[in-house]
Amino acid sequence: MSNPKLGDLLRESYARDLAAAPRMHPGRTAQCPPLTMFPRALREGWGETYRDHVPACGYCRKVAAMQRRIEREVQISFFSDALDRLIAAKGVADQSLRERFARWRKGSEGAARVILEGARSLSMVLGECSEALLRPNALWQFQPAPAGGGTPRVRGAVRTRGGTRPQSPQVVVASSPVPGAGLARISMQTETRTITVRVEGFPASQARPLVLLIPLKEGAEPQCHELQTFGSDAHLHTADLKAEFSDVAPGDYLIMLEPLAARRRSP
Repeated sequence: MSNPKLGDLLRESYARDLAAAPRMHPGRTAQCPPLTMFPRALREGWGETYRDHVPACGYCRKVAAMQRRIEREVQISFFSDALDRLIAAKGVADQSLRERFARWRKGSEGAARVILEGARSLSMVLGECSEALLRPNALWQFQPAPAGGGTPRVRGAVRTRGGTRPQSPQVVVASSPVPGAGLARISMQTETRTITVRVEGFPASQARPLVLLIPLKEGAEPQCHELQTFGSDAHLHTADLKAEFSDVAPGDYLIMLEPLAARRRSP
């Protein structure tokens, strides 16, 4: 049988199967949201229409769980690829850096997923980040923390509507203060599209961690910066550190903090 004829038979068979298939999953109801809504809603939350339905619906819970598994594998894949790219870019001569990246593969000390939306002036939204990216007992566990204070929200605290008034940074996520590691936070200056990662109260004697900015987009290059000192407390023997990523384009990103070589936790 020739390939064209085989192709025609397969297409006919597919058309018959499609016609006989049920038009809707037996567990799906008229109240269930469209499947295309799940990826975004799992990042930003369900609106009023579906907020009560999704947690109570067995079908929706299964779809949400499947979507989270997909997101988890995608994030792990991009993280691993980013480390491979950086090792290749730095070359094999820097053995100490290769060892740091090898340790990093076992998990980050902190990780956050952010989605940058908008055109001229971006707004940063906190997305769902897989726990598989973190090392066991990771020190920096990020939570939403809007810049203006008040009740934390997942969306950024500052949005622009084309105006020219000065904007305060959106503090999208922050950790709790950690003994021996300090407090980590991630913010964005909307007008300059600059993402800043800060660690305040970091032990001055410890090596400065690296920070990765990983675009969740095929072919996009990751960026890696070392946290730099911008303040210190001689009495407490701590330093305030930061790393900046400028002119960041709209998109979906992972922000990863290198695992510390030596860690201390209060008992």
